Amino acid sequence: MTTTADDAGKRFSPKAIITREKILAAAMDLFYVNGYHATGVDRIIAHAHVSKGNFFHHFSNKAELAIAVLDWYKERAIRELGIRMPHETDTPAVELMNLLRGMARRSANYGGECDIRGCIFGNFALELSVENEEIRRRIQAAFDDFRSLIRGYLDRAVQLGALRNDWDLEVTSTVILSLVEGALLLDKTAQRPRDVLTVLDYIEGMLRDHAAPTA
Repeated sequence: MTTTADDAGKRFSPKAIITREKILAAAMDLFYVNGYHATGVDRIIAHAHVSKGNFFHHFSNKAELAIAVLDWYKERAIRELGIRMPHETDTPAVELMNLLRGMARRSANYGGECDIRGCIFGNFALELSVENEEIRRRIQAAFDDFRSLIRGYLDRAVQLGALRNDWDLEVTSTVILSLVEGALLLDKTAQRPRDVLTVLDYIEGMLRDHAAPTA
């Protein structure tokens, strides 16, 4: 039988991989809506339409599942957005804005009925970062990776002569990440998609203001 390895190196059959992803998707949906503490294992099992045995074959407890959800979400996000990495693009500022807008779309429904879920890493940080050290480390790693990716686009834009090199790109990367995460939290609290759209427009304007002069 063909087997596939997950991120932790465990090997599963294709059928087991499908079951595992059903559990991950169900848990992510419920964590978004109800939060971690209000979501029980039995509810995840029912939402995923799997047996209790299947659940505990893949995850020993809810905390282990939460860590897997964070890793799974991070791995899928960039791939599903179709974003090119900094070294792959000749338009890094455009690609950066595509990344930020795509991540915002994953956190909110901007059309029809308002459903502002927030960033799953931000949601978990607020609920769990002082309670579970392993989850805190995963959240921190995700934010660090996101900040490094932003910095990569800015570095690439400077390298290509699209942005000036007279500003602190490390600080700017932190500011961009903080603006987006803060706006998602504000919009989730108010349940209306306003602040994140304002922030994205502001970041786009900031990039224009720091464009290198054309010859």
